[in-house]
Amino acid sequence: MVVLIHGAWFDPSCWDAVIAELGRLGTTAVAVELPFTGFDADVAAAREAIEAAGPNVIVAAHSYGGCVASAAARDNPDVARLVYVAAFLTEPGEHPFTILADYHGELLDALVITDTGVGVDPDRAREVFFGDRDDEHAAQLAARLRSMPLNAAEMTYAGDPAWKSTTTTYVVCTADRAIPVQAQRWMAAEICTSHTFADRVDTLARAGAAGLSPCSGAIFGMGESDEDVVDVAIALRGLDPDSVPVNFLIPFEGTPLGNRWDLTPQRCIRILALFRFFFPDVEVRFAGGREIHLRSLQPLALHLANSIFLGDYLTSEGQPGVDDHQMITDAGFTVEGAHEQTLPQPRHDLVALRRRGAGTDQPANA
Repeated sequence: MVVLIHGAWFDPSCWDAVIAELGRLGTTAVAVELPFTGFDADVAAAREAIEAAGPNVIVAAHSYGGCVASAAARDNPDVARLVYVAAFLTEPGEHPFTILADYHGELLDALVITDTGVGVDPDRAREVFFGDRDDEHAAQLAARLRSMPLNAAEMTYAGDPAWKSTTTTYVVCTADRAIPVQAQRWMAAEICTSHTFADRVDTLARAGAAGLSPCSGAIFGMGESDEDVVDVAIALRGLDPDSVPVNFLIPFEGTPLGNRWDLTPQRCIRILALFRFFFPDVEVRFAGGREIHLRSLQPLALHLANSIFLGDYLTSEGQPGVDDHQMITDAGFTVEGAHEQTLPQPRHDLVALRRRGAGTDQPANA
């Protein structure tokens, strides 16, 4: 069972298409109707629906619904997972408007505040909420938006939010206009409760101290901004790895990122150039996804990376090894150590077929 919690100003009908698709896949889903008479009332409505759903329930929330879910799913062992879809993942008392202000959210400029409640300017509704709809449909949807009371913003409750003790997934929606993508990514980083970034850094430090060669890199093509690419490079440089693999997302059909084709050959080259600049004396590895994203510009990347992954990858086929070797040769490079003998000479004189023991008329060597 999936319980769906809508965001501010909306009603349960915003989940209709999701409910239909889940039903087609054999999963039952229900959408909560938040009364919008105050935060406590909204939490009570969501909690009632969650408790009625029975064991192993998944709670999915959007926007303001994330605040409601964080309170409504608390201390409920029947909740198997929380899913925040472009939703506010907050602490008790933390105001979503503060997050929007910090990240310059467009939604703030579309709000209409009166003595009795908070609404959305109908003329701005399509821009913020319905940018993928035509004018007529957007107008219909905007007309269904409801006002919220001012006290709905008083999001306080006792104890920790549910996401601190329940398995949680955050879905970052890069086309969402109400909650800035950077704000979503910041909130998504909050849900990793098993370990912190500092824990990962400590693991690499311990591995290096134990005599292992740290290899730490990144994968691109998942919707990251230019600033994100730079941030990753800076963070990796602080780890002082011996090698840095640069991967490019392979969007497998049927996976959550199966429709992400954000990379061009030129962008891949720029990313590799950035990493070469940040790691002038480190082995920069030209890794997964190079064939499908760089295509004919692969040889140019050899001037930036000094190592490539040869052959197939863990889950996908790579370029034939013989073609990689030819590409390296044609680009004027040689494979380090290719002419150095690394295996022993064959010694067939040490190998003898068994002609004694079971199946023969000779005694066993025992």
